[in-house]
Amino acid sequence: MISTRFRVVTGLIIAMCSLQVQAVPVSIVEPDPSLLSSPSLSSTDQVNDSVLFEQVNMLQQEVLKLRGLLEEQANALRRLSQENRDRYLDLDRRINVRLQPDTTKKDQSPASVVRETGGLSDGADIDDGLPDVVTDQEVYQGAYRLIRSREFDEAVVALRGYISRFPAGRYIDNAQYWLGEVYFAQSKFKESRDAFKYMLTHYPSSSKLPDAIYKLGRVFDHLNDKEQSEKYLNAVITQYPKSSAAKLADVYLRSR
Repeated sequence: MISTRFRVVTGLIIAMCSLQVQAVPVSIVEPDPSLLSSPSLSSTDQVNDSVLFEQVNMLQQEVLKLRGLLEEQANALRRLSQENRDRYLDLDRRINVRLQPDTTKKDQSPASVVRETGGLSDGADIDDGLPDVVTDQEVYQGAYRLIRSREFDEAVVALRGYISRFPAGRYIDNAQYWLGEVYFAQSKFKESRDAFKYMLTHYPSSSKLPDAIYKLGRVFDHLNDKEQSEKYLNAVITQYPKSSAAKLADVYLRSR
């Protein structure tokens, strides 16, 4: 009796377990497609990257153009600076005294002949239109003012007047130098050559000697004497390597 009930109960338990196992649902997890495929940009991101790339290219092209323009402007400025230095370099900073008005008359003309070396002839006296009581500084200042205002004909009269009246003046070497500069500005290259050579001979200790040597190189170049031109240009580079004239000479030689 007991064994019969035991078998019946055992059979019922097994049947219930079987039903519970079958009733448990099995969930199937579908994989995320984004995890199975390689990462990719959306179409919008791709369009934005393309536009950005084009903009970067355009900016690079603009930078290259601007760099070229800057280089051209820099070269032009260097050329202009060189020409300005050639004519009006090393303005005498010692002259800070206010110039007196009407110190030079404009209706005067040179009254002496110039030596072959560029100086004044012995005993020559130029009427520079200045009263006898003026000092050498006042005469030089008057001449220098004419140079700065580009009144070159009048400046020649005043400079030669200074050289004639003050052969031992404080600014005698400067006056001789600027005489050569004024002739150069007037394209009177032979007169300019003679004035600078005279300075080299008579004022070898002048602070303007390097500039005079450099300008002689320029003058001979305009006179189509390339050999003499290179001689003086190289001379200032060799003898005065740290001077501004040496730098200008080097630039000029490279630009020929």
